[in-house]
Amino acid sequence: MIHNKTDKISARIQPNIKKRGNAILSSIGIKPSDAITLFYHQIIIHRGLPFEARLPNDETIEAINELKDPNKRARLKKYDNVEQLMADLDS
Repeated sequence: MIHNKTDKISARIQPNIKKRGNAILSSIGIKPSDAITLFYHQIIIHRGLPFEARLPNDETIEAINELKDPNKRARLKKYDNVEQLMADLDS
């Protein structure tokens, strides 16, 4: 059964997010209205958001806050490449 009737959705979005998102959609040949329709179809299929949406746990929040503190950030180990990091983890 084909339904031709549509409803209008009005949403507020930051201009930069809209511009960047529209550029990506345009590059793959999808109109913003079609992307919203696809998103809603995924919500229906998943019976919720089609991605995990949750708050970070206490350990993650603590790590984020540590990175925001310049004094603590300066004391963190730094690596020039993945090999150095892996060698340190293996030791």
